[in-house]
Amino acid sequence: VKAEEASQIRLPAQPEGSYRLRITMHRREGTSTIGVILPVGRNQVRLMLSGFGGLVSGLGSIDGRRADENETAVKPGTIDNENPHTIVADVRLDGDQATIKVELDGKPYIQWTGDPRLLDVQQMWRLKGTDTLGVGAHLSVIEFQAIDIAPIDDDPIRKLRQPATDAPK
Repeated sequence: VKAEEASQIRLPAQPEGSYRLRITMHRREGTSTIGVILPVGRNQVRLMLSGFGGLVSGLGSIDGRRADENETAVKPGTIDNENPHTIVADVRLDGDQATIKVELDGKPYIQWTGDPRLLDVQQMWRLKGTDTLGVGAHLSVIEFQAIDIAPIDDDPIRKLRQPATDAPK
């Protein structure tokens, strides 16, 4: 993705329930935002990495507060351009609560738990349909090398939707 202003690519996946997103990427130029749009229930949130020229990483927005203004802020949030990086985002839904855990290069990086109705995406990053995944860049050139998504097996919502395997005969 070569971006001048908040460019994004809508991914052909619409996760239902809890899921794990694994991205391998390499920012080749620039120092600004690497963005990942995550559906969370009926809402979306943007995972911002290396935002504001590397000053902060985090989730935004939460209850109207940008990533640099809420409890998920990692300061500094610098991501180097010299190496590829792996991002793993687990999104878990449980009743009226959601938990988002993000690892960067195998290490815990960001965690949030709360009401998914508090989550939103800035207009310039918003994708059509709140059930859509996306990746993007702002003032940076990013090579997304691999993107994998899988359901999380212990998702109580998914278990309710699966057909019974021991149905009476």
